[in-house]
Amino acid sequence: MGRLPRPKFLDLFSPAGAGIILICFFLPWLKVSCGTKDVTLSGSGIGGVFWVIFGLALVALAAFIVLRGRLGAIWLKSIFISCSLVSAAIILYKYIAVINDPDIPFYVPSKMISFEFRPGAVGLIIGLLLAAFGAPLIRSVTGKKPSGGMGRSGNADKI
Repeated sequence: MGRLPRPKFLDLFSPAGAGIILICFFLPWLKVSCGTKDVTLSGSGIGGVFWVIFGLALVALAAFIVLRGRLGAIWLKSIFISCSLVSAAIILYKYIAVINDPDIPFYVPSKMISFEFRPGAVGLIIGLLLAAFGAPLIRSVTGKKPSGGMGRSGNADKI
């Protein structure tokens, strides 16, 4: 098998997004303060189902690195978009689960509690957007040209 050509700049948006997700998973996402108590949360600190986000980003990045020449561009696009959508759905699901949890008292006055987004949350959102919206920019590197139909360069000469 021959050597693959270097990816172009636009081909790297989705893998860069997956890399940003991998890094930001370990950075602080949220700082919650209530009175004199501060808690800083990250994806690795929360754990549980959030490790799926890390795993999906790892799978997407590995698919680009290892399978870029073997899979067509449509498969890589599908992998990046589906991993981004599943990750966003996990975050949304956990947010809704926390809001609807009857054990968490949301009747605490807003003056006593504060939420502050940390760099990990911002980077995670940017990474998810880059991975999802950069996927359509991935081009095929298999060397196959799309057939031109029955035109001059098509299959007309075989008839």
